[in-house]
Order: sequence, then structure tokens, then C-alpha cells
Amino acid sequence: MYHHTEVDFNIKSSAHLSMATNEQAVAQAELSAYIEAQAQAIAPELEVQFIDLDNFYNYKALANGETIAIITHDCVDFVTQPWVVMVGEVEVHRANTWAK
Repeated sequence: MYHHTEVDFNIKSSAHLSMATNEQAVAQAELSAYIEAQAQAIAPELEVQFIDLDNFYNYKALANGETIAIITHDCVDFVTQPWVVMVGEVEVHRANTWAK
């Protein structure tokens, strides 16, 4: 007749707990991947790039490969906010630093 010792029980219990934890981690990773895929399908995140056109004052903002804005420096006369953001041919923002 075989008698279970406390050590045998602890080994089996910890192995069962470890398998359950691994299965839960896998299920959570699958759920997270599914949620991310659904979010991208419903509302894809735009990839915005800034390209320095002349290594000085002109930048182009691209979203998914299409130009969405031009950032340029207005150095005509003395202006207090020389950085200009243009969308199409319309000025939409003016600031004293390009980062704004």
C-alpha cells in the first residue's frame, strides 16, 4: 500500500499551481493580442514622421506617408513668433519655438 507523504502532496500541489499560472499567462497574452488587433482595426494609430527638408528651417510632417503639415520659419522682417505650421496653404499655428 502506498502512503502519500506531505512532501508528495506539496510537489503535486506546486506543479498544479505552476501549470495553472502558465495557462493563465498564455490566456492573458492571447487576450491582450486580440484586444490590440481589434483596436487597430477600429481606430488605427497614425504613424507621424517629421522630415527635415533643408537641415535648417523647413520640416514636413507625414502621417502614413502623406504630407499633413509643413513647419517653416518666417524670417521676413522681425517677428516674435517666427515658427509657422501650415496645413495646405493655411497657417494654423505660430509660435516662438518649433517644438510648440
